[in-house]
Amino acid sequence: MTVVWTPELKAKAAATRAETKRLKQERAQKRAEKQAEIVAEDSKLGNDVPLDGYYSDDSKNTLAKVLPPVTEEIALHEIYAEPKPFDWEKAPIPEILNKQADLKREYERISQIVLRRQNPEGKKWMCFSEEVRREKGDKVIPKAVLAACQKFGDDGKWKFRDDGRFVIVDGVRTLRPAFCCNSACFSFYQMSRGTRSV
Repeated sequence: MTVVWTPELKAKAAATRAETKRLKQERAQKRAEKQAEIVAEDSKLGNDVPLDGYYSDDSKNTLAKVLPPVTEEIALHEIYAEPKPFDWEKAPIPEILNKQADLKREYERISQIVLRRQNPEGKKWMCFSEEVRREKGDKVIPKAVLAACQKFGDDGKWKFRDDGRFVIVDGVRTLRPAFCCNSACFSFYQMSRGTRSV
């Protein structure tokens, strides 16, 4: 996925980095102040803070932990937190168009992967006419179609196919491409399918 860095995007990225840095510094300062308060309060009570960072609070008979100093790991975690969802209604038009193009490219890439995984090389595909004949449903296959049908064929040699066919399997809408070995079988497929409603 390639991002086109327009001047608007560069300015927005710089502003985001500056805001993130400011927020990080504020959080670090608050942590340091809180830690200083805890240490000051502990010294008033006359308790020494051990090296492991724990001390006992005799008044409540509990163990408390001194806040750890801000580390690079914590700061990185805050920087790489989950991004906000993209707002299609309020984002600038160029940003929307870039995002739309990225999504389209990703969709096409995923479609190719799904198609490749569903159609491994060397797999024998059954012709749609043969598929209907084996199901023994209520569809009547013309004799001319049956006579011309080659029944099976290798993937990649199909001139007549529909990779967008969906069927209902156990109540689930499933992609099952239709393969037709010749024009007669393909005409029968189109006729038996009628409108492309699923």
